[in-house]
Amino acid sequence: MVPPLHPPATHMPIGLVVGAFIFLLVTLIFKRRNYLTIAHQCIVLAPISLFPATFLGFTDWLHFYAGVWSFPIKMKIILNSTLLIFLTAAVIMEIKK
Repeated sequence: MVPPLHPPATHMPIGLVVGAFIFLLVTLIFKRRNYLTIAHQCIVLAPISLFPATFLGFTDWLHFYAGVWSFPIKMKIILNSTLLIFLTAAVIMEIKK
């Protein structure tokens, strides 16, 4: 049996979001401006890595759950869409700045 591919793929976007938050905290607390660049790079890479995680989640859902619309699946779709909106807004704000 093939193991699900989605769980390891989710580590990338979530890790980038947490990493951006930590680098922003380091920038604010220790006044190190060079960490701000790393935080911006994390924010740009996070939505890019969200697409493969979403695709693998969709294929795993079809394979393992036969496309059943359960409550956890609905919540995951809503939360994924919300994360994508927030990450896109953060990238757009960075571009305009």
